[in-house]
Amino acid sequence: MMNGSSNSDDIVVKCVDIHKSFGSNHVLKGIDLQVKASEVLCIIGPSGSGKSTLLRCINYLETPDSGDIIVHNQRIGVYTKKNGQRAPLPGPELAKQRRRLGMVFQHFNLFPHMTVLGNLIEAPVGVRGLSKADARALARDLLAKVGLGDREDAYPAQLSGGQKQRVAIARALAMGPEVMLFDEPTSALDPEIVGEVLEVMRFLSTEGMTMLVVTHEMSFVRDVADRVVFMDEGCVVETGTPQEILLAPKVARTAQFLERLL
Repeated sequence: MMNGSSNSDDIVVKCVDIHKSFGSNHVLKGIDLQVKASEVLCIIGPSGSGKSTLLRCINYLETPDSGDIIVHNQRIGVYTKKNGQRAPLPGPELAKQRRRLGMVFQHFNLFPHMTVLGNLIEAPVGVRGLSKADARALARDLLAKVGLGDREDAYPAQLSGGQKQRVAIARALAMGPEVMLFDEPTSALDPEIVGEVLEVMRFLSTEGMTMLVVTHEMSFVRDVADRVVFMDEGCVVETGTPQEILLAPKVARTAQFLERLL
């Protein structure tokens, strides 16, 4: 969790007036958001409120219709031409930017034909340009960190859901991201194994990893988040500390949502 005071120089992720529509469905309606270094920001809200779409816009898996995503003072996905017009960033340049943003999805998306170790070294070798020896050393260190040091030769089909998600977290970390984006990482898991994934995320927070987490796990929000954002119908309705949002929300819609979860 974030410690000490912060100023504007500490802002790692900045969303400025983000709009996104799918056909006639206006999913994001002018989202403004800032995340500081080492901050754990949890995003909560009902299904369909735009939470996952926001994360996908931050790393440009979805292209915002308008607005800016800025990571460490660098605009993501677009550049300004000499005539002042904006244009999409070329694919290779966008790929370099995405390396700064690790993402863990609801489903694990592991390569089924590769071992755990193979899943972890694929991108560091192919994208980061690490040698296989260095990538293996990095992968083994990360597997130990997520409690799976003894499973490097296993295939995804041989793992539990919680183990698969921990491998997915390690795989994202293998790219050396500055920010981790978690899109409901425990929603596809059996309740009894949710804790093992949340424990890894708690550990990352103690190491100072900047994290944006879309979640319905209120115990994680209460214990780990520095700030909480409540979204509804494509808008940020309320922002505050876990104590402020969970115990004393100021907006009736927030309170109504939390009544069903707490």
